[in-house]
Parts: sequence; structure tokens; C-alpha cells
Amino acid sequence: KAKLKIMVVFEQIVSRFPEMFSFIDYPQLYIRVSESISEIFSLKFMVTTVPFECLHSSNHNHYYDMLFTKTAGPIGVVVLGALYYAARKCWLQMLQIDTTELEERKKKLHDRCMEAFFTFTYVVFVPASMATFPFFVCDNLDNGEAYLRVDYSTECYTRQWKLHLIYAAAMVLVFPIGIPLMYYVFLWVRRDAIDPIVPSTGKRGRMTEDMENTLAAIALREKDKTLKNLSFLFDSYEPEYWWWELLVCVERLILTSSHIYIDGEKIMQPFVILILSLLVVKLYSHFDPFILDSDDIFAEINKWATVSLIIFTLVHQMYEIDDKHVPSGTSTMLSVIMIGVFSILCYFGLTTLYTELDFFHKVFAKMFPKSEKLIARQSIKIERYTIQALENVGVRSKAFTHDDVSSSTTSTHDDVSSEGNSARVGGRSSPLINTSEGTIDADEKINRLGNSAEVEKPEVTSTTLLFGPDDVEGDNSEVFDDINYKL
Repeated sequence: KAKLKIMVVFEQIVSRFPEMFSFIDYPQLYIRVSESISEIFSLKFMVTTVPFECLHSSNHNHYYDMLFTKTAGPIGVVVLGALYYAARKCWLQMLQIDTTELEERKKKLHDRCMEAFFTFTYVVFVPASMATFPFFVCDNLDNGEAYLRVDYSTECYTRQWKLHLIYAAAMVLVFPIGIPLMYYVFLWVRRDAIDPIVPSTGKRGRMTEDMENTLAAIALREKDKTLKNLSFLFDSYEPEYWWWELLVCVERLILTSSHIYIDGEKIMQPFVILILSLLVVKLYSHFDPFILDSDDIFAEINKWATVSLIIFTLVHQMYEIDDKHVPSGTSTMLSVIMIGVFSILCYFGLTTLYTELDFFHKVFAKMFPKSEKLIARQSIKIERYTIQALENVGVRSKAFTHDDVSSSTTSTHDDVSSEGNSARVGGRSSPLINTSEGTIDADEKINRLGNSAEVEKPEVTSTTLLFGPDDVEGDNSEVFDDINYKL
């Protein structure tokens, strides 16, 4: 989850550069990549799918439609989500279940809806905010008229513009101010539970002071079920950095709106963004706010990637200042560098993800030692029954045979050779099948059939694979309680 959030932030920031620095002639490759990213992460698909040209008889005031779509659209989605939550809650009330189960199911519903709500607001925060800010920036022409800088089809200071100005101001309160403020209120109210005092030490968890105490604090907050609905906002961060998501909101705003707060100083905009980006890199490298080191490393690489793309922008700006076009060779080189930045970021993302999956796999194997053998055994059973099913329809498997299974899994069979029709019982390693001739050994029947298509093929009437709580150790037995596999 943390790495996905880091990538969303990166994509939303860098995809804004061509629009934010519109005076710079970016390579077409970069523009196309940015537009593709914006379709998903900046809600452009909501604008492009609405046929605004059919709603107007003229080419005026198109920005009003975009403003309404990017702000009222997300609000509408939230309202629909609230209606869904209310309907599901009423439906649960009508079920004939005991009070304890009812409250538990209502709690799960609430937690799922809140997590979906926070995820949605996290994604729409930047595109909705960037739709409201440009509404306040107008260009005054020599003839006395004024138009929105982002859209010269929309005239400023008219009666219609003033009405929409009120709406835009309200949306500023809802999105760029309202969403971070909402996050802050939720986190501040539960800050003591998110950053708890460990009873055994009487201290809060601080990774730089005592790692074991910090891990104990993290375990405490994970056990607190009342925090589950807020976990999206803090569960990736160390307890002392429960507020870090607010800093991320500020970072996303300032790095995507320089054309608003540095109005009229186009040349300065990339330099200011570069300085701010370097400051962000320093903050991440100094505090290391994430619980997992791999998340800290990935986040820092992500921020350096942003810095490199801003330097890429400055190189293009130098040519623009001299009224020169970027030479094709230089443009190609810069495009290759840009692709390299994205490739390196993707590489580190995939490698850290692989490392974590491997780590958690080893932890799982250590916690549930029998379950590893159990899963291997069930896989072998399924493979055997698949081979037998192919034999029943006259197909001989050449890619994978029963002997291959037996030879590659001898140690596993020796460890788990006492249960089920298809485990080794009395020296038999092949499954029993039910046929019109009765219950027989599958290998015996396969040998009897041979390759003759004239021999009547046995019909597999039923096959059941079972494993239960005896297959796992100790208190973990409920994990695989009475699981049935049927083919």
C-alpha cells in the first residue's frame, strides 16, 4: 500500500509539469506519457468522457464545465458511497442475526467504507484542487477584456464568472483546505492510540531510541480495532510520524501549483520547484518516516526522480530563453534520460516488492510449518487428478507425468504420507478413483488402459480432497479449519 501511494504522488506531480510549465517545449514522448498518466491520476478521463461540445452552442466558457466536473463529480461519488453505506446498514438491521454478530458486521462495513473514502479523497485531492486554483488567475488584455489564463474561452469579471467564483471559493474550502484539515482532525483525535505508550516500558515507540519498544507500540495500535477505519492514513508510518500524511498533502499542493503562487515569474517557477523538491528529499532522508526501510528507500528514490525531471525541465528552459529549439540529438538524449529515470524507479519498486514478498513468505513458513507441506501435498493431489482426468478423455500428458511429480517431491511425500486417498497409504502413492468397476488404484487403471483408444475409459464420478485442523500446529489450526477441495 505504501509503495502504491508513493507512486500515485509521483505520477500526479510529474504529470502536471507540461501543464504547469506550458512555456517550455517538452519532447512529445514526455507529453504523451504525462497525458496518459493524467487520464488516470488527474481525473482527465472524467472530462474527456463528458461531451461538453454537445452542451454548448458556442465556444465560450468551457472552463466552467471542467471545474464542475472535477469538483462536483467527486462529491457525487462520495454521496453515492454514503447512500450505499446507509442501504447496507439498513439491510443488516433486517437480518435475523444476534446482536453481537450484527454489531461486528456493521463495524466491518464501516471500516471498509471509510478506507474506500480515504483512498478516494487521496486520489482526487490534487486534480480537484488544481481545478479550483486557476479560476482566480486572469490575464488582462490591452483592450480591457480579461480571460482565464488556463482557458481563453472563459472571460473574467462577468456576472457569470462572479457566480462561478463563489462556487470555486467553496471548492477551495472543500478540497485543498478541507481534505488535509479532515485528515488532521481524524488523526489528532486518535493520536494517543496511533502513537501509544507501551505499558511494559512506559514510553512511546521511537525507532531511533529503542526499536523493540517501537515495534511493540506498532503491535499495540494494530491490535486496536477502533483504528482500522483510519489505517489508510497512518499504518505505513512509524508511530511518532502519525501526522506525515498531512506533510504529503502540502508537498503535493506546492509542487503542482507553482504557476499559481509564482504568478508572472515564469522563469523562476522551475527553480522554485527544484528548491522545494530538494527540501522534500532532505525531509524524507532525515526522518525516514516509514516503518519498512524499503519504503523509506523507495520514497527517497522517488523524490530524486522528481528532482531529475525538474533539471530536465531547466535544460529545456535554457534553450527557450535563447529562442532556440532543442537540437534533435539533445532532445533524444534527454528523452532517454527521462525514460531511464522512470525505469530505475520501476526497477527499485519491483525489487523492493519482491524482497518484501519473500520476507513475508519466510515468516509465514516459520509460523505455519505444517501448512507449507500441506499446500504442497494438495498441489500434488490436484496434479494427479488432472492427469487422471486427461487419461479419461484419451489424452496422454507428455509435459508433466506422475513420475515427474513423485521424483520431484519425494521428501514432501515422506513427511506427509499418512492422510487422504491420494497420500501414501500402505505404499500406494496414486489416488483412488471411483469408476463403474468400483474403487481402484489410478496407476493400475492407467497401466491397464495404455494408449489404446478402444478400451472404455473410466468415468470419475467423485473426488474429494480434505484437510483440516490436524494439518497445522498449535493455535494456528483454525486457519485451515475443515477446508474442502472438490474436483
